[in-house]
Amino acid sequence: KVGVHIGFEFDFDVPLAPAASRASAAAVPAPPTQQAPPPSRRYRLMGLVEHIGSMKSGHYVSYVARRVQPDCSSGSGDGGGGSGAMPPPPRQAWFCVSDAAVREVTQREVAAAQAYVLMYVRE
Repeated sequence: KVGVHIGFEFDFDVPLAPAASRASAAAVPAPPTQQAPPPSRRYRLMGLVEHIGSMKSGHYVSYVARRVQPDCSSGSGDGGGGSGAMPPPPRQAWFCVSDAAVREVTQREVAAAQAYVLMYVRE
């Protein structure tokens, strides 16, 4: 067990190489100005497991992300249809789960965890 913090990303892109097929391999490549950028895949951290303790004993704690849509009905007074403004984007709320206890935590607390397992979801 490593007893130091190792940093991790909350989201990242994985660039993908263009798929090569026999037909495209034989084709004449387009000039560089006409080539599209290679596709990428975006991943977002959705959870992690932290082990607190030693190799012989300890406790596992999970941090889980959940997208939360802000309440658009409060404060406007127009029933939600009068302003024409776009609703705010969902925020990502983090929760710490330790046995039966669940509490909301900040992203800073999650970033400080000594992650044992990281789980990402492709967007």
